[in-house]
Amino acid sequence: HDYQKAVDYYESACRADPSQVPMQHDLAELYYRLKYFDHAERVLMQSLERAKEAEDPLSMELDVKALLLLARVAKGSRDTERFIDMQMRARTLQGQLLSKTR
Repeated sequence: HDYQKAVDYYESACRADPSQVPMQHDLAELYYRLKYFDHAERVLMQSLERAKEAEDPLSMELDVKALLLLARVAKGSRDTERFIDMQMRARTLQGQLLSKTR
């Protein structure tokens, strides 16, 4: 398996263009699948931090995706409290997104 090549590719791409949030999510997903939960969480938290001020629907949608992936990471790490927290944050943000797009 060429997992390390994939990790290297995504890390390089994310460093080259930090604004590519979907690429960051792909890297976090890869880390999650490899059970590198700390790495996945770090990437996702950085992604959320960069988009903290954005309130446009696309940014909000990407944040929901990051929060749901963080919930999966927490579940994989057996952190039930964090899993619930991330699920609730994602649900709240989804509600805000829906009200914005109506």
